[in-house]
Amino acid sequence: MRRAGELSGTLYVDGQPIDREDCTVAATALGENEPVVTRNIDYFERVPGLDVWGY
Repeated sequence: MRRAGELSGTLYVDGQPIDREDCTVAATALGENEPVVTRNIDYFERVPGLDVWGY
């Protein structure tokens, strides 16, 4: 959750916020070194270092 909060704050300051729940998903994926599989690729590509797969 700490990583999700830091991620949320960074994206907010950069003017590219995403929903809190999505920050949690992204932070979990980063922590587990796993991709996020989503239909909304552009949304999650805002997260630095996150591997995003579309479907």
